[in-house]
Amino acid sequence: MIPFQTEVGTLVSIAVRVLGLAVLSGAVTGTVAAGYRLYARETMPARLGVLVGLSAVAVWLNTVVALTQYVDTGTDPLATTRAVRNVLAFAASAGAADVGRRVGDRLAANSSVLAGARSVEGEVSPLVKAVGRVITVTLPATVEDAPGYEPIPEETKEELAGATLVFPRGLTVAELHERLETRLADDHGIGHVDCEIGTDGTVTDLAVGLRASGLGPRLAPGTAALAIHADPAPGASPGDTVQLWREGERVATGELRDASDEAATVALESSLTPLPPGEYRLVTLAEGNGAERSARALFRSGVNERRADAALAGTRVREHEGVVLAVGGERFEALPDPDRRLEEGEVVYVLDQAATA
Repeated sequence: MIPFQTEVGTLVSIAVRVLGLAVLSGAVTGTVAAGYRLYARETMPARLGVLVGLSAVAVWLNTVVALTQYVDTGTDPLATTRAVRNVLAFAASAGAADVGRRVGDRLAANSSVLAGARSVEGEVSPLVKAVGRVITVTLPATVEDAPGYEPIPEETKEELAGATLVFPRGLTVAELHERLETRLADDHGIGHVDCEIGTDGTVTDLAVGLRASGLGPRLAPGTAALAIHADPAPGASPGDTVQLWREGERVATGELRDASDEAATVALESSLTPLPPGEYRLVTLAEGNGAERSARALFRSGVNERRADAALAGTRVREHEGVVLAVGGERFEALPDPDRRLEEGEVVYVLDQAATA
């Protein structure tokens, strides 16, 4: 009876040790998987999870063997019972590591919900639906210029038109948009990307630009802009016509472009620049003092950009609602022929009658 009881006790001891090591492996792997999900925002690979769990078991066993040999010098680390126990421990720990990886990843993914949040961050932007291991994005056949930005070279537009880009799977629509901007910036030096991306990865209405256009392109011929030391009236705003006074004399008349603290940027005739250094006083003129200023304000508030869709394509310019100032397509046409027919995809610049009334 004694040998039988000894064998039973040995089996129970092995089972308890194997179970304990499996729990250790699952707990360590679950913790690491949760941290991996929170940091990388994706699931830890299965092989990495098994490696983490077995590493924790290996460290434990090595520590136990080292302490046992130090305390009890007669212990044989290569005994059959100890070897069988270690093999069973590694086998059980590998399975427990995979279970812990799944549990830790699920808990981390739902951590916002468990904490009482009303939504999860990943739900704000839907995932891009993709078939396969990657997301294939095809750019539109027509690449437009982004308003307010310097246009990119025509060669770059031709290279981007219809190009196919590959991105990793599992991205949200917002993340895919960010990846697309980064790719175009790194490969083509594009500073601004304006596009719409659907949940299936389809890109529509792509408009790109190098950088925000500065003050120079907005200056009329024969004018220049310069910064002066002045404090405009509180009611002055960019676009107002102002007079520059210094030491009781009017120096020049120009247009206010920007103001910050005690500095102002004014557009003047080139023949009046440069101005003598010093502090100037700006006098804002009444709105009715110049037809030119009224016309500029009217065009700023009344010009709209409309893209010709399938319903508008084929119609004449004269049939369009409002006054058509220009049409942008393969080439830009100012004051187009009233009998010109619009093509689908062209941009129509219209002065609305409602804004001019």
